[in-house]
Amino acid sequence: MAERRIVSVIFADVVGFTTLSESMDPEDVATIQDAYFAAVRDVLERYGGVLEKFIGDAAVAVFGIPRTRDDDAERAVRAALALHRSVATLGAQLGLEPGTLALRVGVNTGEVAHTPEQGGSGRVTGDTVNVAARLESAAEPGRVLLGPDTALAVAAAFDLEPAGVLELKGKAEGLRAHVVRAERPEPSREAALGRLRAPTIGREAELARLDDEVEAAAAAGRLVVVVARPGVGK
Repeated sequence: MAERRIVSVIFADVVGFTTLSESMDPEDVATIQDAYFAAVRDVLERYGGVLEKFIGDAAVAVFGIPRTRDDDAERAVRAALALHRSVATLGAQLGLEPGTLALRVGVNTGEVAHTPEQGGSGRVTGDTVNVAARLESAAEPGRVLLGPDTALAVAAAFDLEPAGVLELKGKAEGLRAHVVRAERPEPSREAALGRLRAPTIGREAELARLDDEVEAAAAAGRLVVVVARPGVGK
């Protein structure tokens, strides 16, 4: 049964792989593909993402399943940057000219329908995935292009540059996107998140009640548990 989850989706595609394949023997193409697939899996595993599938030489990865983390969007962007570095290194190891093996990457955050599957992570569907694919298509080679919710979530941890409002295929309205320029040199994730200040709107009564409950619980040696759907920001 499908469940709604808040996830960050990476869509990464090799630039000009069809053209590259035309000038190579099939065995060489297979060698490059196998090495590329292995490099992608290694990066995703390192940053806690799940490889949803390969579509030709494109990779679709999800952060937020099977469990949600409060830094899923940040992990996804760090993984996207690491994918660029890994593929560039792979190209050099394979003796290819610099820039021959390059990626375009889109990252988008939002709600999806997640259908768990026995023996695997399952599949995710929804507009969030489609937009990640459109962002990848609009990205320049070697760049990571972010959707608006991803950009908001990671703005304290990365230097971002506005990419304007993009008219994406199949979308009724333009989408405001950002390009990742660099990671911020923060000593810790907590310090980076310290820059992000946002008011809680319309929840004053709930926050006041929670403050009272926490104070009473501390005095009585009890715990306060906040329960809500995964990904809403408990």
